[in-house]
Amino acid sequence: MNYEELYATLAPLVKSVKDACSAADKNGKKVSSDADTGNLADLGKVMTAMETNISAQQTALAALREAYDAFDTQAYFTSGDFENQMVEACKAKGIDVQTLDAGNYEMFPYSVKVSADRQEITVNRKKVATARPSWFAAYIHTNQEKLNKASFNEETFAKELAEAYQTALAVSGKPAGTAIALTTIHKYLAPTTRARKEYDIMSFSYDIARLYNKHYVRLKDGRNLILGPGKKIKPIRILDANGREQLLATLAIFSDNLE
Repeated sequence: MNYEELYATLAPLVKSVKDACSAADKNGKKVSSDADTGNLADLGKVMTAMETNISAQQTALAALREAYDAFDTQAYFTSGDFENQMVEACKAKGIDVQTLDAGNYEMFPYSVKVSADRQEITVNRKKVATARPSWFAAYIHTNQEKLNKASFNEETFAKELAEAYQTALAVSGKPAGTAIALTTIHKYLAPTTRARKEYDIMSFSYDIARLYNKHYVRLKDGRNLILGPGKKIKPIRILDANGREQLLATLAIFSDNLE
């Protein structure tokens, strides 16, 4: 099954319905005008035209309904056809797609979940009503572009990271300069369940990516900021400025004179 094949059938039928509705709307305005002005001769003609409009609407709508009913939406989703075509369409748009498990995808910085049983798609927990893979790919691409163009103050974010890092050091009792897991830093940036819903790990990863791609390695107060790997520490996945995957696990902040 393929939505584009259905769309090729739907498009002319939708146009017929739209044209019939437009004609009916136009004649509806004439009815009001003729009644106001007392133009009974034209009123009779317009009513006859509206009867024709109604018949055309019914015919066009019946044809559209027949095409709609012939497409098994549930089978389209449960067969996996929708998801396969969605992934293909997204990749064709240059979107990095990571399949996590059944129905779950990462399209950095978005988490995408497809519920085949309910024919539902959620992007970062927001429902997106569509069964058209090409439209969905365009939707993700457009939103990624908006994020990429959004302003980002690396100094402000770095300062917030440093504050969360200092808190993590104080709680752990570890010395300055110790590499701390980025997932731990995220918890201090968003310390409550509600805060983590507003600023989840994917949003945090995206901000880390923007900082990384700015090559920001020195805080305004002169301390060094290092994002790096870590043994036995779960990394976060980002995309660099060239769209390549980078796995970062830790944050370390230290002064040049640290002994």
